[in-house]
Amino acid sequence: MPKPIATDRIVQPIAFGFLYFALAAISIELSRGSNGVAAIWLPNAMAMGFVMLRSPRLMQLSALGLGVLLADIFEGNPAPLSAGLALVSIVEIALGAWLIQHWLGSGDRFGRVQDAVRFIVIAGLIVPVVGAGLGALIVHLGLDVPFPAVLVGWFFTSAIGYIVLTPLLVLWWPLGRAIVNRKLRTNRWLEGWTRLRMAEAGLLGLALGLSGFWLFRMVDWAEVAELLPTFLATPLVLWAVMRFGRHGGSLAITVVITAAVAGLLAHQPPVDDAFPIDAGALLLPPLMMGVTALSGLLLGAALEEQNAMRRALERSEGHFRTLAEGTPVGIYRTDAAGRCVYVNEGWAAITGRDVRSAMGEDWSAGLHPDDRRRVIANWYQAARDGMLDYDEEYRWQRPDGTVRLVRDSAHPIKEGEKTVGYVGTVIDITEERTVRAELEESRQRFDLALRGTSDAIWDWHLPTGRLWFAPRLAEMIGCDPARLPQTIEAFEDLVHPDDRPGRAALLAEYLAGGFNARGYTVEYRLRRGDGSYHWMRTRARAVLDRAGRPFRIAGALMDIEPEKRREAELKEAMVAAEQANAAKSEFLAVMSHEIRTPMNGVLGMTSLLLETELTEEQRRHAEVIRRSGQSLMALLNDILDLSKLEAGRLELEAIEFAPAEILRDAVDLHAETARAKGLALEVDLAPDLPARVTGDPARLRQILLNLIGNAVKFTERGEVRVTMAALPARGGGVRFRFGVADTGIGMDRAQLDRLFRKFTQGDSSMARRFGGTGLGLAICRQLAELMGGSIAVESRLGEGSRFTLDLPLQPAEGPVSAEAAPTQRRGAPVAGASLLLVEDNAVNQALALALLARSGHRVDTVGSGAEAVAAVRDGAYDLVLMDVQMPVMDGIEATQRIRALGGPKSRIPIVAMTANAMKGDRERFIAAGMNDYVSKPIDPALLYAVIARCLDRESAMPADGPGKAQAGEVPAIDPEQSAALEGLMTDLDRRDGTAG
Repeated sequence: MPKPIATDRIVQPIAFGFLYFALAAISIELSRGSNGVAAIWLPNAMAMGFVMLRSPRLMQLSALGLGVLLADIFEGNPAPLSAGLALVSIVEIALGAWLIQHWLGSGDRFGRVQDAVRFIVIAGLIVPVVGAGLGALIVHLGLDVPFPAVLVGWFFTSAIGYIVLTPLLVLWWPLGRAIVNRKLRTNRWLEGWTRLRMAEAGLLGLALGLSGFWLFRMVDWAEVAELLPTFLATPLVLWAVMRFGRHGGSLAITVVITAAVAGLLAHQPPVDDAFPIDAGALLLPPLMMGVTALSGLLLGAALEEQNAMRRALERSEGHFRTLAEGTPVGIYRTDAAGRCVYVNEGWAAITGRDVRSAMGEDWSAGLHPDDRRRVIANWYQAARDGMLDYDEEYRWQRPDGTVRLVRDSAHPIKEGEKTVGYVGTVIDITEERTVRAELEESRQRFDLALRGTSDAIWDWHLPTGRLWFAPRLAEMIGCDPARLPQTIEAFEDLVHPDDRPGRAALLAEYLAGGFNARGYTVEYRLRRGDGSYHWMRTRARAVLDRAGRPFRIAGALMDIEPEKRREAELKEAMVAAEQANAAKSEFLAVMSHEIRTPMNGVLGMTSLLLETELTEEQRRHAEVIRRSGQSLMALLNDILDLSKLEAGRLELEAIEFAPAEILRDAVDLHAETARAKGLALEVDLAPDLPARVTGDPARLRQILLNLIGNAVKFTERGEVRVTMAALPARGGGVRFRFGVADTGIGMDRAQLDRLFRKFTQGDSSMARRFGGTGLGLAICRQLAELMGGSIAVESRLGEGSRFTLDLPLQPAEGPVSAEAAPTQRRGAPVAGASLLLVEDNAVNQALALALLARSGHRVDTVGSGAEAVAAVRDGAYDLVLMDVQMPVMDGIEATQRIRALGGPKSRIPIVAMTANAMKGDRERFIAAGMNDYVSKPIDPALLYAVIARCLDRESAMPADGPGKAQAGEVPAIDPEQSAALEGLMTDLDRRDGTAG
């Protein structure tokens, strides 16, 4: 779709065409002569002005041709003649525009005399000559007018139009447009126009008008030559130019020419009758007008050029003064005697003197007394020797007494051979000298550091690849300092081949910005002079350019061969320590198994014994046996916990539990002992406690049991108070605070300092009096810290103690998990399950038979893993109780073979019964395919609960609990099991040498 034509592209040509039509009509009206030549031709001069103002040339030419053509036709000229005259006008303007563009260029075309002369040559000579020749020929052919008369008249009237009207338009059009568009306010344009100046301009304009009109109106042309000296128009125009510039001059020329034309018209028509064919008489009026216009135009250009030079000089002086006053450098000028004739603000700031007071003062007035004689002598010596420059450093004493160190550089000002003054600069170098001294001191320190450090400092210039090393590197690698690597390539040749790729990758990543301009550290092996390699460590950092790219890297090279040797020795020691630790763990595992196995029989049989009908003394002895066995097991568990803590292998659980229930259980376990001692055991729970939290309930119970047990143990009378409160913790969650306070024996400061040490109690008498190993509190503190908490104690000797346990516990969210939910309920025994007991130890086998028989289950026994696999394959059992450590085939292999049987028998529940209680045992058993785990010595209640959980039934524990039987009640053991027990006892007697 074609774009619509803009409105101004239609309106402007029409407007200019109408303008040129009106100007042509006026000019033709001024002609009225038989030769057809106007007194002044206006449209061409106006068109030339608009072309010089960069109006579109094609539009101006078309509008001019149209306007002239229509004006001639309306005047009554034949159409061909009118078209020819219009074509001449177009040729004149086209030629003038081309010449102006190539000779004058752009910019102010009347600002210099040479530009004004070129314009006069173009518009006042070349263009009028061409136009007059063509126009005279066309008029001669069309109207039969004599060619010479038309040629001369056409030339002068056209030239006068160009010289008068074109400059007027070019100079005044931009000013008028600026005023109309409000880019230049009228009051600003008239700034500086006083009433006197306005009166002067008015009188000058009146005089110009009268001089032109009156002289050309009243004087006969034959007498004009005699009256030329009396013409006032030219000096008046020159006066206007001098006083009011180019704009005023162009306006004055226009007034004169307008008045002259008016005078000619008022003289007597027709004009050509007043101009005889005589050439001298015909040339005189236009010549007078041309001389006046040319004089004003040239003078205006000369004045404008002079003003431009003056403005340039003022700008230059302004720039110099701005620089001189803005620079911190002191600038001064003196006469030949050394008296100041100019100083800038920088000089005043350096010297501390006022600019005005320094004028006429000797430049050396502020010299430091100790430097005066030397400086002045050097100054005059330089002056006598005719030196072109004088440079000196000296101290300047300010009026306030402060002293500045300055550098003075002066140059003589000469007029011919004579020195008429000096110009110079003063620079304050006090800070420079201070910085230089600091740099020198820093350099000396750097040299000392280089000589004193054991590292080799280096600097790598990335663009050139040049590498600099401190001489220390030669000592480190045992080579001549002259042979140190000078390029990065030479250095890379010294790096061990196996270390080059990693070092290059790290450096490339660093240079690519991977370390964000931070330093980097790399270790590698470097070849020494003797061919051996030493481990080195480089620490370096890049220096960035303004674009943020690294262009230098500097760092230090350290010989870490001794460190690497120590690391190797340390690794060997760590391997030995790990092997020793593994041996210790293996020893503890074996000892744990070997102790737990007989203790299982001791404690289990003692429990069964206590359930039989005994005399009071027999029961007392049996209780001693059980308590002693339990104490031994507690000691064994403490040793195992301590071993796990020291090895960092004790892992915490994170399950949901009720903290209040854990606390009450711990209190209940010690309630009977407290009542026996006559102690009040109080529990105080704060309100709004979280019902359930996430953590390790077993370890919390272990800590609380120890703290409450110690409080009951060391308190003879009074009370033991147990408290629990919940406090907000940092970062969310809840911090539980458990408190255990007693009114016991208390401790002094020395005892408190030893309290949490391993195998240590308050003093040695406590162990003798109260018993214990001194491991409990040490383990409690480590457990608390492992759980993110702490244990603190406050105590006074003879008044009691208070232990505070702080633990961060996260409140549980959502429903209670299966792990957190109660897993056992006490109820009536459930009989009828068929169990397979796999146990190679006869005592443990008999004990398990006795416990399981009491729960009403049917039990078969085998003594090895192979027999267990066969029994499960051939029989029908609901659950297998599997010992782990057995000869030939252990419990783990037997479990794996059972799981491989396939069918329903491969899914039979298997519970591990083992004396292995070390870290990771339970996980190992579960991974092998077992369903649960019971450690030895066997806790009957726990055994019943595990069986019930695996069978998904009620606990098989007797309703009265495992600890007691009804008076006179004998455990339900069948005759075969009883015979097996008798045989085991006989076997034990035989081993101990007591069998009869």
